[in-house]
Order: sequence, then structure tokens, then C-alpha cells
Amino acid sequence: HMRLIVHRDLKPSNILVTPEGDPKLLDFGVAKSLDWAEGSATTRLWVTPAYASPEQLEGRPLTVASDVYALGVILTELLTGSRPYSAEGIPLSEFSRVVRERRPTRPSELAEKGTPTEPTDPDERQRAARLRNVGPAQWVRTLKGDLDLIVLTALEKDPERRYGSARRLGDDLRRFLDGRPIEARPPSVSYRARKFLGRNRAASTAVALLVVALTAGVAATVWQARRADAARLEAEAQASRAGQVMALMTDLFRLGDPTRNVGDTIGVRQVLAEGRTKVERDLAGSPLVQAELFLELGRVYRNLGLMEEATELGQEAVDLLALHRPGSLAHADALAFRAMMAREAGEGAAGIPVLNEALETRERVLAVPDSTMAEVMVALAWEVRSDGDYDRAADLFRRAAEIETAVLGTDHPLYANTMLGLAAAFHDQGSFDEAEALFGQLADRPLDRPDPAAASALVNLGMIRRLRQEYADAEPLLRSGRAMVHRLFPPEHPEVVAADEDWGQMLMAMGRYEEAREVLDDALVRSIAALGEGHEQTRTTREALATVEWGLGDLEGAAARLDTVAEAKWRAHEGDHPGVVYTLVAAGSVYAEEGRLSLARSRLDRALAMNERLGGTDGIYHARAREAVARLRLAEGDVPGAEEAAREALGQLEASLRPDHRYVLDARRTLARTLLESGDPRGALEVLEPLPEAEARIWPWDHPLRGETALLRARALRAAGSPQDVPALLRQADRHLAGLPAAHPLRRELRAFRAGA
Repeated sequence: HMRLIVHRDLKPSNILVTPEGDPKLLDFGVAKSLDWAEGSATTRLWVTPAYASPEQLEGRPLTVASDVYALGVILTELLTGSRPYSAEGIPLSEFSRVVRERRPTRPSELAEKGTPTEPTDPDERQRAARLRNVGPAQWVRTLKGDLDLIVLTALEKDPERRYGSARRLGDDLRRFLDGRPIEARPPSVSYRARKFLGRNRAASTAVALLVVALTAGVAATVWQARRADAARLEAEAQASRAGQVMALMTDLFRLGDPTRNVGDTIGVRQVLAEGRTKVERDLAGSPLVQAELFLELGRVYRNLGLMEEATELGQEAVDLLALHRPGSLAHADALAFRAMMAREAGEGAAGIPVLNEALETRERVLAVPDSTMAEVMVALAWEVRSDGDYDRAADLFRRAAEIETAVLGTDHPLYANTMLGLAAAFHDQGSFDEAEALFGQLADRPLDRPDPAAASALVNLGMIRRLRQEYADAEPLLRSGRAMVHRLFPPEHPEVVAADEDWGQMLMAMGRYEEAREVLDDALVRSIAALGEGHEQTRTTREALATVEWGLGDLEGAAARLDTVAEAKWRAHEGDHPGVVYTLVAAGSVYAEEGRLSLARSRLDRALAMNERLGGTDGIYHARAREAVARLRLAEGDVPGAEEAAREALGQLEASLRPDHRYVLDARRTLARTLLESGDPRGALEVLEPLPEAEARIWPWDHPLRGETALLRARALRAAGSPQDVPALLRQADRHLAGLPAAHPLRRELRAFRAGA
């Protein structure tokens, strides 16, 4: 289904269940060959009518929803031993009419009395119930309600009203098995409450006591808050009561924190929503208590990845405290949280003055630094780092680490996060060895459960090793870090999206382009849904996906995505920025390879002009742009101009980077191409000489770039009159390029070279 392949003939005989209980889907013949838009009546009979959806029986266009319908029929058969419609002994046209017009029989009705045309024999009903280890009456009771609704949703006649995917159907079945609310049922407080109590019978008494205590506490707090002329003793009692209410509510809210309770949090989210309503309604007369609870609730929503709710609650806390207690520690905490939420929304720079105010307030009020001050320092450090102030970021991380060492100890997760930031600051300043040492220490921490700091350390350490082209070492680190993040947070959480994007970049660097495209495409969908089109993570993921498409030869799609990213970066940075230059260079390179030369020229001219305004004419971005210009000039037929640009690019890159850096290797291939076109094959061989050894060390497996180098060497050897090694090089090129589509430019070049030979 992820590849938009519809099976079209799902039925029990096409599903094999192994002795270990694993289901295997068989027989994709119909999915590959059947075209109902042009098929004959005989072709239609190829599909089993009893499991066919209404649109299949009518010959209408199919979607994955048709397979969801078939799964609904199979599910009905598993639950009851019968199908919702009987196809026995009637013509296909009559059966099609029945499916189109008649309501499917509910599973509970099938278990109790069968279909209208085939009533259930009492003895058969007894036998079917015994097969399911229940009595007939209990069998019917179990099917009534949620299971009926799940089946009927899968069997909706309108494909748009069915479950949107097989996964959503499976998720609802898991919710039923776990005693949780299902999506197919319209939500109501009473229904969800019944489900919650059904799952937690042993705890229901404790929950009731909690609610009673909470209600009494809130009532007492509000009553006391309204007694303006109360004595000091009563005021102290009010503060004490408010503290008790906050403790109770905080404990309740923290149930939803996935970093504390790894696993199902859906039921708890409903508790949080109802708790928010209670705070808004019952604590309206106690704004300070209300603000503290809003802030705590916002933190939990943030951990759940529900950023909109978290931002709303943080702003409510800021507004209340600014009105009733400005300049207090609580006000500083709310400011810091609101600034951090701005960063989550891609507006981090706007939060720097807010975090500065929060930090200055805490430093003014507190005689001795506390752990919250360290948290504010760390949040501010991340922001100023993103803004390019690496020295201040490093200083803030160091100061925060000193506070946490004294107050919390070095085993605390907050300390780990701070050291993660310090390692990032080392990396920003070019101190790669120090950065890697710190990342390694964090990754080696003993864990008794998933840990956000350790997961970030694994991902960042893997990212550094990927950037250093140590792919064999980077792959297991990124894979482990990603798996830990997936255990900690739901799929739409920004940390999960970022980890998936890093993993997609890793797969791309290893040459596993198809896998990378699948991962990045899914991550992009979730990033847009959770963070929005304007978020930095969405831009980064879209750019990575465009690069993968470029690698796969989908030049039109890659160019369109890169143009979108370039304009989004321009808007986000409000003008010139190195990141815009980088994307424009990539877009120009793709357009040149595609043959759309005027578009390539416009992108590269814009990139070079912008880079000059930024003062980067001797930097790496300028060199990459000049290399792209060399490829463009080759496409235009300007071979001398191409060679000049390629030599300039290679010289600049070799002066800045190590000899085996991927940018240097790319520039050597480009220069070799220009020399081949200028009739200097021996010069091309000289330029290519270091590449085979360097590439084999970087990619000790098949990789398309190794295939390109082998092809260029074969061309140069034949042109130089030394054809003896050409067959072996062509075999190497075949092997390394085998994973690319047949229409890929490199594979076309290989075929053309062979044909010319």
C-alpha cells in the first residue's frame, strides 16, 4: 500500500499463517496484471466476488480502500465463521446488487441468528461459540459494540468512509484488545471513562479518591482565595491547600509523559484534556495556582508532541503571571517555556530576548543558582548557537554544567543534555575530537530505560561520523538512536521526525537510495502535519528527499523540491543566507544535468551573487557553485570554460578539505569529465588516480559514485589507447550502478559507451 499497489484478491486462501503464528500475504498476480477499467467480465471473475468491494464489483477505479474492505470481510469470517453477504448460488450481477444496496450484517447478528438468507442452525451456533472458547450468549455480547463498529467501518460502501489504511484498521483492533477507545466510535466522555475504568479496575477506587480529594482541594482553595480579609493563618492554609492541589494535579498530568511511562498514552491524553478544562473552570479565582498548573500541563503536552496545546498553555501561564506576579520565579519559568515552544515552532530567534529576560530574573531573585536556572541557560545556549553565536553558547553550556554538577550530580539526565550541547558547541568551533569524545561518553551511559539525552547523543555521534564519512561506524549509532527515539515518543513528535531524517541521510550516504526515499518521504509527511510547512525541520527533510531523488535520477522532482526549499529558506532567513546558497547550487546542478540550461544558469548566477554579498568567495559554497558551473558549461558545449571552472573549484576545495572528502572527490570527477571532453584522457586518468582507493575505504560496498568513477576510468583508458583494463572496469561499473533505475543518466551513459565501443 505504501507503493500504491492494491492486492485486489485478499481472501483466506491467499493468507498463509506459519506455525509460529506469523501471517504471510500470497499471490500478487491479480495486483500486477488486472486492469478493471479495460477488463472483460471474464477478467472480473478472476477476483473472488465474496471478498470484493462494491467498487470492484462495479468495475470502478480502485484504491487501497478496496483491500481494507476485503480485510473487513475476512475479519467478519474470523469473528463469526460467516461472511456479511452470501455469494453462494446467485449470479454475479445479483450479488453485486446485494453488496451495493443492502446493509452488511453485523458480526453480533451473524453470531446470534446468521444472515437474512441463511439463518444459523442452533447446533452450528453452539459449535462456532465453542471454537472461540465462549458460550453463545457471551459470544454475542463480546461482538456487540466496538467490534461491530470496527467491522462496519471497514465494510462501508463509500471507500472514503472506510479506514484510510490497513494500519488504521489494525490499530483500532489493538485498541479494542487493550480495552481502549476505538477511532470508529464517536468520542464521548462517558464512553472513554468506561474504557478507562475497564482497563484499570484495580485502580478505580484510588482514582475516585483522587477525584474526591481534588474536588475538595479546589473548592477549599477557591473559597479561601475569595476571603480578602482573611487572617494570616487562613492565608497560609490557602497556600498549603494550593500546594496540595498542584501536587495532585501534577502527579495526574505526569502520567501522560512518555519519558516517564513508555507505552500507551492515548487514554491519559483524554485525562489531560479533562484536567485542563477543570483547571480553567474551577481555578479561575486562583490565577497563580492556575498559571503553575497550566505550565506543568504544557510541559507534558510538549513531551507528547502536542505542540499547539503546549504553546497555548505556556502563553496562558505567561499572561497570568505577567499580570499577577511579574518578575517572579514563576514568571521567569513561564517565559522560558514559552521561548522554548517558539523554538519548537521554528521561531527560535524570537525567543532569545525572552530567555535572556528569564535568565536575568532568576539571577536577580536567587542567591544560589538552582537546576531551573541551568535549564534556562541550556535553552538559551541552544538558541544563540542556532543564531551563530558559538562562543556564548559554549560559555552558557559550561556554566549550566557547573550548576548541575553541584545541584543534581553528573548522573542526572539534565546534565547529559547539557553536555550534549557542549559537545555540539565543540563541533561548531571545529573541535571534532573533543565533540566526539563527549558524544561517546553520553552514548556509553548505562540505561535501564530509554533516555532522551542518550538517544540524542547516539544520533548526534552518528551524524558526526556520517559527516566525517565513517559510514560503517555511523550506521549502527544512528540506527540505535532512532530506535530509542521511536520508543520514547509518538511518530509525529519532532524528535522522531528529526531522527528519521538523520537516518534517511545515512541511508543516502551509503548509497541505499530507495530505502532513503521511503524513510524521508514518510518523515516529510509527518513533519508537515506536526510542524507545518514553514518549520526548519520540514525544509531540511524536503531537501534531503530532493537529494535522494537526484541520486535516483528523478531530476524533475528533485529540481522542483529544491526550488521550493530555496524559497522557503529565503523567507525564513529574510534574505541572503549560506543555506540558501547551498540549495540554489544543488538546484542549478540538477537543472544542468536535466538539460534545462537556462534554469540552471539562473540558479547558479543567483547563488554566486548571494555568496559574494555574504563575503564567501573563497569558501566551500563558492567552490561547490563553481563546480556546478563547470558541469553547466559542459552541457552548453563550452569545454574550455568548464575546465577553468572545474580547476578553480578543485583548487579551493583541496585547500580547505582533506584529500578524501566527498566534495573533493566530486570535483575530481567533474574535472575528469571536462578533460575527457577536451581530448586529454591521460590528464583525466591522473585526476582520477586517487579515487578508487579512497572510495573503497569510504564505501566498502557497492555505491553509485564508485560506479561513476569506474566508468570515467574506462572511458579515459580507451581514449588513451589502453583498452586492456576496460572490460574489468565496465563490470565494476555494472555492479555499482545496478541499484539505480535503468533510466538513470549514469546507466544511460554506460549503455552509450558500450554501444559506441
